Amino acid sequence: MDYFESKQIERLKATIVYSQNVIKNSFMLNGAAAIAIMTYAGKLKEKGFDLSSLPISLLLFALGSLFAVLCGFFAYIAQEQLAAIKCLGDEKKIGKKYRMLSKLVGVFSPLCFVAGLLVGVIYFWQ
Repeated sequence: MDYFESKQIERLKATIVYSQNVIKNSFMLNGAAAIAIMTYAGKLKEKGFDLSSLPISLLLFALGSLFAVLCGFFAYIAQEQLAAIKCLGDEKKIGKKYRMLSKLVGVFSPLCFVAGLLVGVIYFWQ
């Protein structure tokens, strides 16, 4: 293995670790937001707040967590197919559709988080 190949392998490993951390953090961010809403819902109800928008925010945070899990699933399938292709010596781009699905689904997780926040903030500022 020459210097160029070893640099490519290290870059691939770093990309995989970075992607795993982004997926984990996106899942935890949405999950923590849902837990925070459920934790303070009782206190808000005692103070007389109408909690009719909470299910919408909770749904958005739950969808954000689901999209993070799906992103990890599709990324795993893409990496598994890429590894299988490299072992067989075949250079076809079989995992390309799963990489694109992973990227697409991965974008929706933070979007759901922002939408859940906006629903909650707009509702409470009315």
